[in-house]
Amino acid sequence: MPRRSLIPTLTTHGGTAVRTVEEVMEKLLYRHKHRETRIAARVMDFGIRWMDQSSSHTESGYYAKIDGQDMLLSANALRTANRLIESKPSHWDQYPDRDAFSKSLVHILDNKTNDGYMLRHNGLQVNAILPGDYQVKDACELLVELIEPLEKAVGKINGISVIDQGDGDITSLRVIIGENIIPSLRDELGQYMMFLLNTSETGAIPTRSVLGLFRTICTNSAIRDATKIKEWNHRSEWDRFWEGTMDTLRQFGYFSTQFGEIFTGMLQAKLGVPAADILVVLHEQHQITNGHFIESQSWVDQPTEDGHPVETQYDLFNVLTKAAQGLQSIAAQHKAEQAALDIFTDAGGLIASLRTAYERQERSRNRRRV
Repeated sequence: MPRRSLIPTLTTHGGTAVRTVEEVMEKLLYRHKHRETRIAARVMDFGIRWMDQSSSHTESGYYAKIDGQDMLLSANALRTANRLIESKPSHWDQYPDRDAFSKSLVHILDNKTNDGYMLRHNGLQVNAILPGDYQVKDACELLVELIEPLEKAVGKINGISVIDQGDGDITSLRVIIGENIIPSLRDELGQYMMFLLNTSETGAIPTRSVLGLFRTICTNSAIRDATKIKEWNHRSEWDRFWEGTMDTLRQFGYFSTQFGEIFTGMLQAKLGVPAADILVVLHEQHQITNGHFIESQSWVDQPTEDGHPVETQYDLFNVLTKAAQGLQSIAAQHKAEQAALDIFTDAGGLIASLRTAYERQERSRNRRRV
């Protein structure tokens, strides 16, 4: 059996299941054990070159020579390598010389004075080419370090939902914590606090942490706005990110209470107009993206999990968070999840959010007229 089939993949978009901590750790640890790092003083030492498909190479592409084995550079490896030379993979399509990319890597990078380069691979493919000062922390390492502080701050972890893109290129860990924050709803229909850890084992994105909400019946998520996100680029001080993340955890009790009060009120707050019409306004006022709007339209006429039409602010919130699952990238999903929570929890809630967006749009139109 080819080794590729032995590498497990985690849940992707569209109704992500909730797993136990042990189940998630088992999969992440497996991937961690099969990921290796190679350090070289020069990128030339990785032997990167173009190779056409042949009996010994299943597909054409750029390959590196690692411990005597040819390994194909994945799409993320190409992205990270091109980032080092401030280029894009598509840039090299115009050159008939297929080795133009690897020659440029050597010419540009090996003439620099730096800390060398790091190559990450899983035994089958090269997953990333990174600067030598990149600090590696796989998803399993990060989760291990966070479990104890989470349990200490909250006392109960209900499970983890994982959205995974590529072989660890982007991993979004949604840790569901604490009790249902809406006591008037049965637990299976309620909302829970969530700690989001978004990271990359292959240098695709920085590691980020933030609080949010999670609804277990439909695995919908919502996260706080971008200004509240703690970020680590794997080259700066880890301690600063860790301290910021611990500060986030210390805010858990406050936001659990605040969100509980807000969403309890939203249960009874009737929309007054068709939910589909409000979606149009949200879209026109640029509070949700075009993709988020299209996905939301497919859910707005569907009955809720307990069988009634979308008629309250809470129902509409769940439409927006459900629609986020259908977006094609984790980045787009996060943006939609941020928008959903912002719209309903900013001062004044939905109505104030619509009014503020309308006033902002009018000011912009008036400036254009002048």
